[in-house]
Amino acid sequence: MSSDLNSDDIKKYLPQFLSGGSQSELFSCLRDFPKNIDQRFYSDVVLSIDSVVQGDGLSELLFVEWKSLRFNKAPAIVLSNSCDISEENPRYTMPFACYCPIISFTKYLQKLKDSGIDVNNLEKDIKAQRMTSMFYLPKGQNLVEDKIVLLDRVQSCPNSNEQKQNAKKLFSLSNYGFYLFLLKISIHFTRIRDGIDRISIAT
Repeated sequence: MSSDLNSDDIKKYLPQFLSGGSQSELFSCLRDFPKNIDQRFYSDVVLSIDSVVQGDGLSELLFVEWKSLRFNKAPAIVLSNSCDISEENPRYTMPFACYCPIISFTKYLQKLKDSGIDVNNLEKDIKAQRMTSMFYLPKGQNLVEDKIVLLDRVQSCPNSNEQKQNAKKLFSLSNYGFYLFLLKISIHFTRIRDGIDRISIAT
């Protein structure tokens, strides 16, 4: 992700449902990116909402450990679209909520250091949101330290799962944090230039 964004280009992709004041605030934050990845990432208003929405951080959800096939509990960020997991929307079958694990940024870097890897440039790239498979979360709200989301470790549980319903909210993203989150998951999951020619073959 680059901070060299033209102001008109940014405005074209701002959420249109935001009020004028919220749009201006979001634009101001994006203009200063990535020097302002701080408390502005989070929203106390959304944190107080009872329902879980896309981009919320939850205290613990189940993850399978593939080597042992055991389940462990870990903090997670909700990946599913808010409408898809809203209990107000009727469904013919039970929807599943997708989520990714949240891990300690410090412990991640230390593990790499212990393996003999120079992490100086990597640390800067992660904090600037340049790593396509990770989403950096600065310390804030109920996060007592910097964290990273591993976007390539997606799992899911039934939307009615009791564990999900009882999990404590760790954070809720602001318009600014949510916009960057959507950009990151769009880049990680849906960028179209994969270098593969998918030409149709007539049979």
